[in-house]
Amino acid sequence: MINPKSTKFNQIFRLFVAGLILAVSLLVGCQGQSIIDAVMAESTVKSVATATPQVIELEATAETTEITATPTIPSNIQLTVWVPPQFSPYNETESAELLTGQFKSFMSQNPIVNLDIRVKAASGSGNILDTLLYASQVAPEALPSLVLLSRTDLEQAAEKGLLQPIDEISTTIDESDWFGFAQSMGIVQGTAYGLPFASDALGLVYRNASLTSVQPGWDDVVVQLDSLVFPAADPSVQTTLALYLSAGGSVQDAQGQAFIDSEALISTLTAYQQGLKTGLLSADLLNLQTDDQAWEYYQTNEDEGMITWASRQLQDSENLKLALVPTLGDEPITLAKGWVWCLVEPDDLEKQYAGMLIEYLVDPNFLTEWSPKSGYLPVRPSSLTTWENSVAADAINKLLASAQLRPNTGQVSTFNNGIKTAVQEVLSNQSQPADSAKKAIDSLEVME
Repeated sequence: MINPKSTKFNQIFRLFVAGLILAVSLLVGCQGQSIIDAVMAESTVKSVATATPQVIELEATAETTEITATPTIPSNIQLTVWVPPQFSPYNETESAELLTGQFKSFMSQNPIVNLDIRVKAASGSGNILDTLLYASQVAPEALPSLVLLSRTDLEQAAEKGLLQPIDEISTTIDESDWFGFAQSMGIVQGTAYGLPFASDALGLVYRNASLTSVQPGWDDVVVQLDSLVFPAADPSVQTTLALYLSAGGSVQDAQGQAFIDSEALISTLTAYQQGLKTGLLSADLLNLQTDDQAWEYYQTNEDEGMITWASRQLQDSENLKLALVPTLGDEPITLAKGWVWCLVEPDDLEKQYAGMLIEYLVDPNFLTEWSPKSGYLPVRPSSLTTWENSVAADAINKLLASAQLRPNTGQVSTFNNGIKTAVQEVLSNQSQPADSAKKAIDSLEVME
């Protein structure tokens, strides 16, 4: 006999077991999530997929799956370039036309790049360095991507942290096709901040005479020239410094301290005394404080020779000849200056394109064509291969091979006044070379 109560109990028990099994199955299938959570998650995925239909392919690995974002290259990159007036591509000169062509060529090879070339004053109020410093402080977004600076301005800009090292993205400065002084021109304390573009160096410009050598000694000049001009009252004593260095002098000792070599300075002052006695030099030179003043004096008085920047001769090559600064020692030495393309742009991507543009502007093939037309001296020996006047090219090559970067103001400021006073005393016949040299050395020791 079947007990109704027992049968009913068994049915209820089986239903309970079946329900329990179903609940466990659902829980295991959701990997620990509640059923509500699982349903909501599925609903969300369907909603996103519907709103933004796309296919994303991921490469699975044994451990993890990483999603790497592909950098987005902008469709337009704006590079702003600052240049001083003498290098403006808007000038009506052949060199400006060549520079403009190089800018356009770069843009044609890099279609996403636009160039904004701006001309900034080289000196005076609102000069290029002051503008660079001001913009960095109040309007960083107005800073250029690259700027053409003189070596003097480059040193100050680098010290103030206004420039980006270019040796992080370019090795062009390490190439062999640079004059030694030019290679040093873009480097400050071991770091390259730019690439050389153009240069100038002190040379002997002369007319109506024939020097027997492009590398004359001081005695040659005394005999072969009737008169010689230089700015004897120049606060930076550049001509005197060049002669002093050629006599074996140095501006620093082994510890890097300001230094005056007594023997070399006496030799320099003795040369001035000799020139004064023979009529080569005049006490009137003490009225000339700048190269521009000396140049005007030279043209007005029809003197035969002048120690000045060699670019003067390039501007009047029909009437003027060029030789090296007369030497007081065995080897000629001159002082050089120049201009360097410097990197300012901090943005990584734009910095790469700015660096590419700088390399493009100092490309040997371009400078070979541009340098002879620029009115300045080249920075690469290869640029002289197309110089039309082979005699001038030979003189320039030897001039630049003997060139050193002129010391910065900090290196020579401590003894400039002493040397300037010594020159004044000798050219005015107030003192003997040895006595004036001793005073200059004593004044340096007092300042230290």
